[in-house]
Amino acid sequence: MNASSTPFVALLLASSIALSSVAAHAEPTKADIASAKVAIKEARALRDKGDHASALPKFKAAYALVPTPLTGLELGKAHLSVGELIEARLTFSEVVAMPVGANENDEYRAARVESKELATKLLDRIPSLHLVIKGVPPGVTPRVTIDGQEIPYASLAAPRLLNPGKHVVRVTAGDAPERVVNLVLVEGQAKEHSIIIKPKPSEAPDEPPAVEPAPAPKASPASKDDARATSDGSTQRTLGLVIGGLGVGAVLAGGFFYVSGNSKYETATSRCVGDRCSKDDYLAAEDGRNQARLGMWVAAAGAVAVGAGLVVWLTAPSGKPRTAVAVSPTTVTFSYAF
Repeated sequence: MNASSTPFVALLLASSIALSSVAAHAEPTKADIASAKVAIKEARALRDKGDHASALPKFKAAYALVPTPLTGLELGKAHLSVGELIEARLTFSEVVAMPVGANENDEYRAARVESKELATKLLDRIPSLHLVIKGVPPGVTPRVTIDGQEIPYASLAAPRLLNPGKHVVRVTAGDAPERVVNLVLVEGQAKEHSIIIKPKPSEAPDEPPAVEPAPAPKASPASKDDARATSDGSTQRTLGLVIGGLGVGAVLAGGFFYVSGNSKYETATSRCVGDRCSKDDYLAAEDGRNQARLGMWVAAAGAVAVGAGLVVWLTAPSGKPRTAVAVSPTTVTFSYAF
C-alpha cells in the first residue's frame, strides 16, 4: 500500500465506525419523528436565508433523531456548505451503507444515489497534511496537537486528512521550547511540513563583577604651571610676531612715501629759477616735502614696532627650565635655559 492511499484508508476506517453506530440506532419514536420534522423545516429556512452556520446544528439534530437517507443527505450538504469536507463525506458514506427498508420509496433511493456520488467526488477534494518532526531528543516522545486536538505521535507516519482552511499545529518535546506553526490548506492539497525541535537555550553564565577603571592621575601643580607657562609663552610669541610684522610693513610704507615725496620735491624745484618758482611748482614742492616727512615718521614708527615685537618675542616664557650637560675630554659645561 503506498502513501497516497493512506488518507483514504483512514477515512474508510472512520466511516466504518460511524456506520456501525447508525446500524445500531434504535427505531425512532413518534416524538423523535415529529421533532426531526420541525428541525428539518427550521434548518431549511435558515439555509435558504444563507445562514448555513445556524442551519447545521438543526440538520444534525434531525439526523440524530431520525437517521434516514433524506436527513443524512441534508446533513452532508450542510457540512459541505461550511467547508467541513471530512464530516460531509462521512455522512454521505453512512447514507450509502444504511440498510434498505422493505417499504423504501424512490425519494430514499435517490438520496442514496446522490450521497454515493458526492462521497466519491469529495475524496479528491479533501486535503492532507504530513507532519515531519525533526530534532527530537533521544528517548523523548513529542506531544502534537492540531487545532487543539492531541494527535498520537505514531500516527504522524501517515498523512492526516484535514478540512480546508487555517490550522494551528503545536509541538512540544521535553524541555525544548514549544513550536507553534500556522498552516493554510486548500482543497485537494497534499502538503508536507517539517517542524524542527530546537533545544532549550543554555542559561547565560553570570557576568563578572564590573571593575571600575582606575582614576586618571591628577596633574601636579608643577605640571599645571608648566602647561600654563607654555600656553602663555606661545601666545606672547605670536603677539610679538604680529607687532613685528606690522612694524616691518610700516617701515616699507614709510620708505615708499619718503622716496616718492622727495622725488616730487626735486622735480618741482628743478624748474625754479633761483629762489623764484611758479605757483604750481611751489605747491608741488611743498606737497612732495610733506609727503617725504610723513614717510619718515611712518618708517620711524615701524622701526619702533619691530623693536617692540622683538622684545615681546624674546621675553616669552618657554615652559620648564631645561638643563643640559656637555662633556668633553677637557671640560664639563652646564647650561640652564628658561
